Amino acid sequence: KKKALKQIKAGDFSLEDADKKLKADKEVVLAAVKQDGHALEYASKKLKADKKFILDVVKQTGWALEYADNSLKKDKQIVLEAVKNSGHALEHSANSFKKDKQVVLEAVKNNGQALQYADDSFKKDKQIVLEAVKQDGGTLQYANDSFKKDKQIVLEAVKNNGRALEHAGNSFKKDKQIVLEAIKQYGGALEFVDDSFKKDKQVVLEAVKNSGHALDFADDSFKEDKEIKLEVVKRNLALYYAEKNSQKNPDILAIVNKEQTSDKERVKLLEAFKFLVQQIAKGLKKDFDIGEDGALDYDIPSKKNFELVITRDSEGENGQYNITLDLHEYDSDHYEQIAYSGGGSELSDFEGIIQDFIANGGRIEKMYHYFVKEKK
Repeated sequence: KKKALKQIKAGDFSLEDADKKLKADKEVVLAAVKQDGHALEYASKKLKADKKFILDVVKQTGWALEYADNSLKKDKQIVLEAVKNSGHALEHSANSFKKDKQVVLEAVKNNGQALQYADDSFKKDKQIVLEAVKQDGGTLQYANDSFKKDKQIVLEAVKNNGRALEHAGNSFKKDKQIVLEAIKQYGGALEFVDDSFKKDKQVVLEAVKNSGHALDFADDSFKEDKEIKLEVVKRNLALYYAEKNSQKNPDILAIVNKEQTSDKERVKLLEAFKFLVQQIAKGLKKDFDIGEDGALDYDIPSKKNFELVITRDSEGENGQYNITLDLHEYDSDHYEQIAYSGGGSELSDFEGIIQDFIANGGRIEKMYHYFVKEKK
């Protein structure tokens, strides 16, 4: 038992491969579940049906309710504690609780996405839907269609998650107040607005201030607009110093720090940006070429418990390959794809996805060291 607890602490233990005695030991199983909620699946049947034990489990890992005995999925005390810790636990509760307002309300307060597991009657309940979109605006997609036409609901949703505009009624995609709130939260929401706003310079400027890649969704007339392009570059260039020489270059620093820039300086900004991205891409390609692994991992200081994983796959003829950038949460199997080169790629495509990463809020502190820019 002592050995098992030590292995659990070191992250070198599998309850699945443990003997029956350890699978029935409360202390061992609770410690294993704390490290990985899925471990409860391999606990003894007796423990999975032990109310006091499962109560302790769901208080620390609510979604582990999935592996509890079915009798406990019908126990309101257990279910309430589970959804308070993890709204997703609602999915694994008995159907009766998906119709229980108290339980559903606690679930969506913890995680708005839990609305998808609630009885349809709650998707028509304004109090429930409002709580859900305040917690996660993307939950709007699961609400009854009537709420996608409700300004109060839609406004709360896009304030929390600009992407929610995609699921709003068409009238709100033509509503400037709603549109501005959405793109302030997520510039890429420009993709979902009425075409008239894609031609509105105020709206486009606000979008690119938030997310450089929003320019992809603007009217073509803005693609070469100096003021718009400068905003995209100014937002990020101060963060792009991949080499020491660039960091100390007084000309570049002067350009970055100036509020008013001439046409000549704008050209320098764009050239500097292009050069730095090229250096990063070449450096990463060199790392891949001399390394044995197909993936490079980088810590992300400002995003605790996450790393950036850059993967190069399937090198074929003419040095072509596929490249993927993912955010990976430690101690989990969750990878969030940030950029993908798609198809056979050469160095220019590598530069492209690095540029996309930066434009989407990625930040370069020094060569080969990346972290996600935190919003202020």
